[in-house]
Amino acid sequence: MKKIILTLCFIVMSSGVFAQLALDENFDYTAADSLGSLYTGWVSFSGGATNRVTIASGSLSFPGYLLSGIGNSVNLAATGQDIYKNLTQDSIKSGSVYCSFLVRVDTAKNGDYFLALLQSGSTTFYEGRVNLKKAVTTGLISFGITKGNASTDLTIPGIWSDSIYTVGTTYALVLKYTFVPGGTTNDQVSLYVFNSSFPATEPGTATVGPITYLSQDASAIGRVALRQGTFANAPALGVDGIRVSTTWFTTALNLKVAVQGLFNGTVHSIVDTMLVNLRSSVSPYPVIASSYAAIDATSLTGWFPFSNSLPAGNYYLEVKYRNLASARNGINTWSATTLALGPYNAGVYNFTNAAGKAFGSNQVAVVSAFATYNGDSNQDGTIDSGDLSDIDNAAVAGASGYINTDLNGDDFVDSGDLSLVDNNAAFGVFEVTP
Repeated sequence: MKKIILTLCFIVMSSGVFAQLALDENFDYTAADSLGSLYTGWVSFSGGATNRVTIASGSLSFPGYLLSGIGNSVNLAATGQDIYKNLTQDSIKSGSVYCSFLVRVDTAKNGDYFLALLQSGSTTFYEGRVNLKKAVTTGLISFGITKGNASTDLTIPGIWSDSIYTVGTTYALVLKYTFVPGGTTNDQVSLYVFNSSFPATEPGTATVGPITYLSQDASAIGRVALRQGTFANAPALGVDGIRVSTTWFTTALNLKVAVQGLFNGTVHSIVDTMLVNLRSSVSPYPVIASSYAAIDATSLTGWFPFSNSLPAGNYYLEVKYRNLASARNGINTWSATTLALGPYNAGVYNFTNAAGKAFGSNQVAVVSAFATYNGDSNQDGTIDSGDLSDIDNAAVAGASGYINTDLNGDDFVDSGDLSLVDNNAAFGVFEVTP
């Protein structure tokens, strides 16, 4: 029966991988601070103290780009400190990885890369590099791409754009790395460069690529890096609004939530699923959109994808423990307040850091965190004698598996489940809604 649960979770996580938001970086930090300061999450790994990457006052803007004009930005010099940040999804191994960002070039030289994806855990295995070089005509530049560090990458035809871009202008770029099964040197890299407005959907043709290189493929992408290269070759420029995702520009909710029966105060005992309904802020609070995902057992987080056509508005979150209706036993829990959500911005919400993050403070304290209640095996919105009877009968019958009467996720209905439902019934736990 554990095999069934693992298979279910695999299906859920696989179906959700198309909309995983791995990083949003608006450099909303104190101007003039080092980007490598502990509070930013960026880590210096090369170049020492030479030309430390610092926060520049003011942001870059670009029409239609959702991370435009937010926070501050950073300036990169021709040589100096290199710095990376881990992705929240630290091991993307299949499909495509999209890294979008804004760039304003101040000076260009003979050609070098300034931004790249890094293999998980590595500071040397750059995979997918955005290059820049000056053109013959003063003031014009070209953008280019390479995959890995093999010298052959630079000899592949077609890796450079036309020399139609200008110094001092802000552009939106998207680096796309695509994992191709069946080989170790067949992954593809593409680059999109936009000079007027950012499209809501991926164009049918890239500015450069897709190109297959002879250099080694990445086994997993887990970091994004900013690089200040060699003085003779590298540009000086500003960067802002970095987003890394597994879709073109995703609308995904980052939710942190714990379930009473699975939670020991730190982690869950298993990976399990949640369904999230986005409900209108106006009574009778109809469901506007729904999404499901697996909740990671360690971080207690999941990414819930929604359509990029999600109407902008204020929504209550309603979370239902388990996507499979027949296996549900949780008390549906609502967010304490509405969230302002919209296309490409489905926000972040953490239920675990206060009871009051749930509407009516309808959560239980577990050690130093808070969890949603479970034990409502008949899903009538109340934990009572009916649920106690269901679970008692299931325990006597020796029921097992991914079923609604197993409250602690161990695949068996026994005294542990009975104790939990008995306590909750005694307290009269029920669903609290606006």
